[in-house]
Amino acid sequence: WKEELDSVTAWRKAREIALENCLEEMKLGHSVILDDNFYYRSMRKPYYWLAKEHRYEYGEIWFNTDVEICV
Repeated sequence: WKEELDSVTAWRKAREIALENCLEEMKLGHSVILDDNFYYRSMRKPYYWLAKEHRYEYGEIWFNTDVEICV
């Protein structure tokens, strides 16, 4: 049980760090491309609002690919 909790905590911390890094790059005027499946809309939403807040364009590209090709 504790290992699962540690894993979730680490995952959340990694997401937090990624968002912070994205913000830092935007403050420097750099373009940002994120490569992630963002499985849930809630995972994409912070980046959408960050882009909007800093007047960045926001877009998503979806690929419909068979699992066998992806693995």
